[in-house]
Order: sequence, then C-alpha cells, then structure tokens
Amino acid sequence: MSSTELIEVLERGDVTVKGRMPWSSNATFLVEVCNDDRVTLGVYKPARGERPLWDFPSGVGRREVAAYLLSEALCWGIVPETVWRESAPLGPGSLQRFVEADFERHYFTLYEEKGKKV
Repeated sequence: MSSTELIEVLERGDVTVKGRMPWSSNATFLVEVCNDDRVTLGVYKPARGERPLWDFPSGVGRREVAAYLLSEALCWGIVPETVWRESAPLGPGSLQRFVEADFERHYFTLYEEKGKKV
C-alpha cells in the first residue's frame, strides 16, 4: 500500500483491538485496521491511557502525529504513518502503522550503513 492509501485506511478503517502491548509506558494496543479490502496492523494509543510525564505536558498521541507530519514536511520519511482518530474502540487517540521489529538493525548498524553510503 502507498503512504496515501495507508493514511486513508488509518483515518477511515474499522479498528479491531488484537491485544495489549505490555511493555509500553502508556496504554498501547496492537490493532487491525480494515477499510474495504485493505487491511493493515497498527499501534493505537488512546488518550485516556496516557501516563503523564514529568518533563512534558500531556498529549503524547498528538505529539506523535506532529512528529509524523514534521518528518514528512522535511522529507525525512523516518516516522511511520500516524493519524489522530476521534472514533476508536477506547476513545480518541493516535493510530500509527505497525512496523515489524528487526533486532539485527539498531543505532550502530544504521550509523555504519549511512557511513558506507556517503
């Protein structure tokens, strides 16, 4: 799916909670998002499940949406597609495309890869 299609699915699709992501500091859920014949996995963070931080005001979900928009505006492409949903199973919150972890890649391997390309 293209990024534009993913955004449409995340914004308009039916959200089904698949399970909780237990090691998150906030209430965070793995969800399936379906819009017509398009399906994707997502990470849903309802606003009411946010745990306040001592060094930031509340609103982590909105900051995640802002981070995505800024990444796109600057042509960085480093933040997965992220939207704000008013209507979701546990109330308003952020919804982001799920990215499968690759534990063989991390800061140091990415830094080395970047160094080889320059």
